[in-house]
Amino acid sequence: MINAVAFLIMTWSSPSGWPFAFLYAIFNLAVFTAPALRLRRLTPDLAILLCTYFLIGLPLLLAPWGLQQVHQFTADGDTRAYWTNVFATGRSSSQWVKILPVFNAYAWGTTPIRQIFNTLVLCLGLIHVATIPRHRRTLTILGVIFIAVLIMNILAVEKSVWVFGITRAVPLLPYYLMLLAAGLLYPATRPAKLPGWTCTILLCLGGLILWWEPLTLIPQINGFPRPFAAMSAWADGNLPADTPVLTDRYFTAYNEYRVHPPTQVQFVSAAPNQIPEQYLGMQFRERVMQFFQDNPAAAFYEEKHLWNRPE
Repeated sequence: MINAVAFLIMTWSSPSGWPFAFLYAIFNLAVFTAPALRLRRLTPDLAILLCTYFLIGLPLLLAPWGLQQVHQFTADGDTRAYWTNVFATGRSSSQWVKILPVFNAYAWGTTPIRQIFNTLVLCLGLIHVATIPRHRRTLTILGVIFIAVLIMNILAVEKSVWVFGITRAVPLLPYYLMLLAAGLLYPATRPAKLPGWTCTILLCLGGLILWWEPLTLIPQINGFPRPFAAMSAWADGNLPADTPVLTDRYFTAYNEYRVHPPTQVQFVSAAPNQIPEQYLGMQFRERVMQFFQDNPAAAFYEEKHLWNRPE
């Protein structure tokens, strides 16, 4: 049941979840196929797994927002070229240098002291893998999978249109956290367990101390960097009914304010997409000026989109 729900959420929530679902499915199939190969027959677990992925995945191939949308996006040369420039050629630094900071962000942080602590615990975890026989095989196999998938993801990230930053490393974090947990436990697993437990307790206390500051800061985050629902309500309450509100960004008008629609006013855009070349080709500035000449009572909503394109 957990497997089915997880696969359903990853595949039917958004195409951005498909890479995670693919890795998840491949890993599960590998785990359950191994016993079937040894027994030379289809095991019930593998049969259930295959049926689950088939029943959930087959309708997805026919969904209009699925592969059809991906194909439409990639077939649009202007759109593909723009996002390739933004997320691939336009990067200021290689994705390889961003791996460790991302992982550290899920541990104790990226300040110098926190990185030293992360590195210490990680090294102890690697020693644990190398020296504890009953854990060595499992953690080593997982480590090989981890490194292989990480390399494939980073190579894809370097050229991909679809990846927003290094978030593709997120599915690999459980193994990293497992190594950190093994590192915390390592002193207590040594033969001289009494002083070892003391070291483990001290490491855990050190980790709690480093977590204390972010734990006190997290509740202060309101979680609403752009409160579109509140702005929609403000527009309804402060602008005359039926006021057209022109936005400087297509995505804002036809996505954010479609999810949080006002009831008295209407958000619109003067461009059909947010690619800079289309703004220029459609004479965006001239169209906006003409719009306000035709609608002098209209409002303008600005996010300073394309702020770095003065033209």
